[in-house]
Amino acid sequence: MAVMWLRPHRYIQVARFINGYKGGVLMTKLAEIPEWILATATDGKPTLGQLYTPTTGDRNQSLARLTGIWINQNPGISRDGLIEMGLAWNSGIPSPLPEAEVKRTCKSIFDKHNRENQDRDRRENTKPLTFELVQGSKIEPEDITWLWRDWLPCGKLVILAGQPGTGKTTVMMSIAAITTIGGRMPDGTNAESGNVVIWSGEDGIADTLVPRLKAMGADMTKIYFVIGKSGLPFDPSKDLPMLAEHLKSIPDVKLIIVDPVVSAINGDSHKNAEVRKGLQPLVDLGLVTGACIAGISHFNKAGANTNPLDLISGSIAFAAVARVVLGAAKLHTPDEHGHSRIFCRIKSNIGPDEDGIGYDLCLEPLSVRTDIEASTVLWGQYVKGHSRDLLAQAQAEAKNSTKQAEAEEWLTDLLTAGPVASKTIQEEAKKAGLSFRTVRRAKERLKAIDYKVPGKGGQWMWMLPTEELDQVTCPDFTTKKLGQLGKLGQLTEGNIANLSNFTMKNVEENLDNLPSGACQTEQPFFDLEEEAI
Repeated sequence: MAVMWLRPHRYIQVARFINGYKGGVLMTKLAEIPEWILATATDGKPTLGQLYTPTTGDRNQSLARLTGIWINQNPGISRDGLIEMGLAWNSGIPSPLPEAEVKRTCKSIFDKHNRENQDRDRRENTKPLTFELVQGSKIEPEDITWLWRDWLPCGKLVILAGQPGTGKTTVMMSIAAITTIGGRMPDGTNAESGNVVIWSGEDGIADTLVPRLKAMGADMTKIYFVIGKSGLPFDPSKDLPMLAEHLKSIPDVKLIIVDPVVSAINGDSHKNAEVRKGLQPLVDLGLVTGACIAGISHFNKAGANTNPLDLISGSIAFAAVARVVLGAAKLHTPDEHGHSRIFCRIKSNIGPDEDGIGYDLCLEPLSVRTDIEASTVLWGQYVKGHSRDLLAQAQAEAKNSTKQAEAEEWLTDLLTAGPVASKTIQEEAKKAGLSFRTVRRAKERLKAIDYKVPGKGGQWMWMLPTEELDQVTCPDFTTKKLGQLGKLGQLTEGNIANLSNFTMKNVEENLDNLPSGACQTEQPFFDLEEEAI
């Protein structure tokens, strides 16, 4: 037999359509609800079967329970509708209650439910508001205050990002040291003295941060480190509200450094919503303390033509929430001012968003402990330009430097066993994923030698420089021991002077050793454009 199990009110409604009511009394019932279904749905409470078939002493209690169920399962049900359901239930039990008592019970439960809802709404509506509406005409405009004009705003979040090894933390320690003594910022502007709070999840305090700060002249009485307590580490993703409360006891906090800032995210740092939620306590910390909040982040491995904001590791929300984004990059070759690194503005919602300052890192011994050396920053010249150009140069140079080093190592391995044909080198470079232009630059840096084998159809060959070439016999000449020039073959007296790897003494001693016909062409030794490749 097929069984249909319906909620109580659905039971009544379906029955109404199947069998109909007569005088408000259900004439025929559907099949009984199986007890195993009722048992799983009630969790130890009276089953629906028990509520629908109560004993004489349980009728009022069963009706009250059912009335509550019907109200919860039928939001918006009217009092009359509830009474109708109660009367229908009453007509189906073995010993019905008086109709007036059923109506009174249903009405009482309905009114109680309404009062509870009204009380709840009243309590919610009387909660203190967390916001207010203020007319714009009543707000006086204020100027932005700066810890470092156009670079570090007070009360706002700043992100400093860069590749590992660029000295990001050292840069921030330099600015912290300047702040504690009210010194001159890197661009020459004066800083207002104040306290600095530092949390670092990457560098040691006693062996790294304190030595750097002391080496750069910080007033250590104005430096405060955030350290875990009772064996528990400080967690920026959870503990910032407590930090804000504790900072009320420290006056005049000008700078708060969080390294790395991604530690403030309690979730996926690549999801926009989670990053914004995680950064909000940092933004609030700036508003409460009035200090500049400086978070340190990393660049990803994107290419040289990437938008600088897209270089920041994680979600774009890091750059979006911060009012100022700064970048630090290491140059492969010093710039025109001799700087090996560049510190620049990538984005600013409240000031200029371009230009930079060159800097270098160096080790300095501590005055009180000369056996301890610490990294310090030597600030250099102000550099004009957009961050895209300044950072693109550094990114391209870093990428080229890595590729160049790879090419030099590859070419050295290839030529170690002896000379190799230029065409073969070109083919092998392609297999190795190296452009032949990069391989040529590697050849020049290694001072490798190229030469053409004498005779018709002779190939261009590459070989590593060696001092034992004068003991090598040219493969085309078997009658004489030849020096370096004999080995090289087709050379003229006019272009021999171009060979930087040979001395004039080598030239003079070997000119007479060239066999007849060895100097039949005028092809320059280092004319790469003439190579048959």
